[in-house]
Amino acid sequence: MNWNILGFIQQTQNELIDELSIKVNQLSKGVAACDQLAEKHGSSRNVVSVLYAVIQEELFDSSEAMSLDGTAYQLRLFKQSMRKYVEELLDAGLVVQAEKRPMKMRVSESMKRVLGMGALF
Repeated sequence: MNWNILGFIQQTQNELIDELSIKVNQLSKGVAACDQLAEKHGSSRNVVSVLYAVIQEELFDSSEAMSLDGTAYQLRLFKQSMRKYVEELLDAGLVVQAEKRPMKMRVSESMKRVLGMGALF
């Protein structure tokens, strides 16, 4: 009986490692996408930081869309500035507005394809 439990634990650990490996790979693609955003559009470091935060949220805690207020707090940015940064990401088609009040955002479908997230979400 203990062997069955240990086998189950081993299988679960292997599945978790596989899932984390996929997510780390996707996060690497997210870093590359952020770098391209900065290069192609001349986006500020803060805009890139907002996109990276939204990508992380999507990959590791996709149960909630990222709120404008929460993102501003996490990145230690002013809420007024955040609106400008989010607008730039919305215009670029990298994030979509998930809720209007309070304003929440998610990674866009096109960004999910860049990250290779289609099969997971």
